[in-house]
Parts: sequence; structure tokens; C-alpha cells
Amino acid sequence: MTSTTPNALDWLPAELMGVAARLGRADDLQYQLGRMALDWSRKNGGPLDVEEVERPDGKIAVEVVAIRPIPPRAAMLFSETIHHLRAAIDNTVFYLVTAARGADLPADQARKVATPIYQSATQLANWVQRTAQGRDAIPEFDSTPDLYQRIESLQPYASSATVASLSDRLALYQGVQPEKVHPLLLLQGYSNEDKHRAIRMASVGSVIQRSDEPFGSGI
Repeated sequence: MTSTTPNALDWLPAELMGVAARLGRADDLQYQLGRMALDWSRKNGGPLDVEEVERPDGKIAVEVVAIRPIPPRAAMLFSETIHHLRAAIDNTVFYLVTAARGADLPADQARKVATPIYQSATQLANWVQRTAQGRDAIPEFDSTPDLYQRIESLQPYASSATVASLSDRLALYQGVQPEKVHPLLLLQGYSNEDKHRAIRMASVGSVIQRSDEPFGSGI
């Protein structure tokens, strides 16, 4: 008699193992970025040089006179994180299209598979119509109700999910109100900025726990 040990990923189709690997990589990159930000904020007394300035009214103001540059590697870690998150979504939709067809897609069609992100039902319907018709069409987007419903349920106009662009603490420090947007819109904006314009610097909130320090000492 042979016995098999249950695996935590038994529920996941083998074709989506790469997606799990991408998400794991993104999580690891986020940890590295958080660790780097923590080290940067602690090194040499902190990232800011400040001095006291006496104001005309006799009060003392503290002014920032210099900021130590953010490590260039931070931008690369952020860029790679965004790439893996965006690609994981597209990879999942590619799997669903392939599963609906029951066969591999020709190369020209495979290149057209992506996860649409729109802010209105009309925009999504127009994209589906363009993608499901004409040369190298992918009819599964239009002819498979379950696939369409899954994609539509994630759209910003159909989902109430939001994420803040800044943490409450960082927003308080900066004296601003964090913008709350749909996660896919935020991801889309970061991805487009990274691909088509320039590598974007970002701040990250993270909790690092070490065995040689009390919990929360690095927050």
C-alpha cells in the first residue's frame, strides 16, 4: 500500500504553478524593499539632516536641509514587484482562456490575451468585441459567460475594493489625505508608468521582526 502526503498546493492546477511562483517572488521582493527602507531610515542617524532656525517671531523652527538619496536598487525592486503582480493576473486569464478552448492558442492569438482593466461596462464590452472578432480573434472572451463574468467582477466599476495610496501614518506625516483607488487601477498606473515612462520611486510600509530586537522596535 502506498500513501501520499497532502500538499498545500494540491488545489492549484499545475498550469498555475508559475503564477504562485510569481506571487511568492513579489512577496519576497516586498520584504527586501521593506528591509532596505528600514536600513536606509536608520543608517547614519536617519535619512534627514535638519537644523533649527529662529523665526522672526522668536520661535524655533526645525527645517530639513538635506535628504540622503534613496538607494537606486529600491526602484528596481519596486519595478520587479509590479511586473510580477501584473503578469500573474495576465497569466491566470491566459490559463482560463486556454482551458475554455481545450487546446493551446496559436502564437498570434496568445500574444493578444491580457486582463482588461476599465472603469465602465461599455469600455469592457468594446474591448471584448474587438478582441473576440477579426483577425487572430479570441472568441472565448465573448462566448464563455463564466470567463466574462469573472473578469467583469474584478473591474473597478463592478468592485468596491479600494486601497490607499499611502498608509494613514505616512499621510499624517506628510499632511495629506491618502487617495483611495481600486487595486487594479493602482497596479495599472504603476505598471504603465514603469513600462512607458520611467522607473518610479515609492515608499513602502513594512514590519520587520528580528530575534535580537523587541517586536515593533523597527516600526
